[in-house]
Amino acid sequence: MADQIRVFPQAFDGAALVATLGPLADGPGWEEGRQQTGYRKLDLRASGEFPMAGMFHAAMDLLQPPNPALYDHWLLHYRTGDAIPPHYDPPMGDGLAHWRLNVLVEAGEGGMLYLNGAECLLRPGDAVLFRPDRVEHAVAVVTAGRRLVWSLGTNRAE
Repeated sequence: MADQIRVFPQAFDGAALVATLGPLADGPGWEEGRQQTGYRKLDLRASGEFPMAGMFHAAMDLLQPPNPALYDHWLLHYRTGDAIPPHYDPPMGDGLAHWRLNVLVEAGEGGMLYLNGAECLLRPGDAVLFRPDRVEHAVAVVTAGRRLVWSLGTNRAE
């Protein structure tokens, strides 16, 4: 499983992430998260541009989509009381592997990420690349504040 989980400490400038993405938490365009457990998601592709192009390109280098157009790009917002139970996210089709790069923007309190039942300790600016189709993942209840996660995903041939 180690080849399906990789952590990149301080891969991104946490202060720049907060300054750019933090204000979006109170803006329009949010939809309910797929797990229906309170968290919300904002489609960053819908705007057509990402305000921090250098960070975006660095994230795409880590994600390595097979085609630069075949990816999703979200800001995830967990408020106090939000959580995600353990689950898997299937790939988009047979013979494909689902990869996800999550970057912690703001931590709040609680809200720890668990991968295959083990806590994945992240600090703002840290990134984790993993296979959500093969790695069980969950987010514990956020007990105070908010947790913001910049999340990019792709499906590529196994």
